[in-house]
Order: sequence, then C-alpha cells, then structure tokens
Amino acid sequence: MKFREAILAHLRQPDYRPVNTAALGRALALPKRDQRQLDHEVRLLLSKGDLVFVKGQRIGLPAEDEPVTGRLQFRQGGSAFVIPDGKPGGP
Repeated sequence: MKFREAILAHLRQPDYRPVNTAALGRALALPKRDQRQLDHEVRLLLSKGDLVFVKGQRIGLPAEDEPVTGRLQFRQGGSAFVIPDGKPGGP
C-alpha cells in the first residue's frame, strides 16, 4: 500500500483524532527512515486540498460542509455572530 492510500485510510477511520506528522508516522507504524517520505506525501495532499491543517499543525480531512462566508457582527456584551452572504440564485 502506498503512503497516500495509507494516510487517507487512517484519517477516514471514525475514531481518528487530528495529529501532527510525527504522530501520524507512529500511528502508521512507519520506521523513522520513512518519515521524510511521509512528510512529502502529506505536503502534496495538503497542496491538493485532500488534507487540511486543523488545530494548528495537526492534520485532518477537509470538512464535508461548505465553509460559511459572511460578515462577523460583534455585540457590545462580547458575543458575536455571522451574517451569511446571500448566494445568487439561492433562497
């Protein structure tokens, strides 16, 4: 199995929690000599958008939901909420 398939299969497990590349290598039981190749594959997957950084330098899969874009409205008490942009042709 190639690194790419092993990485994606591991991240698709239901109990996966985002980790950094070193911890990912340990979870995949890779020898230290393969860490450089793992780092390279992770960078490629990040550049393609197949992986994303979450919680700092931890690796995860992109969210299934589309990100919300809009205006952030702050209130005097310190809370805030998002006013979503309307999409053309939408309700």
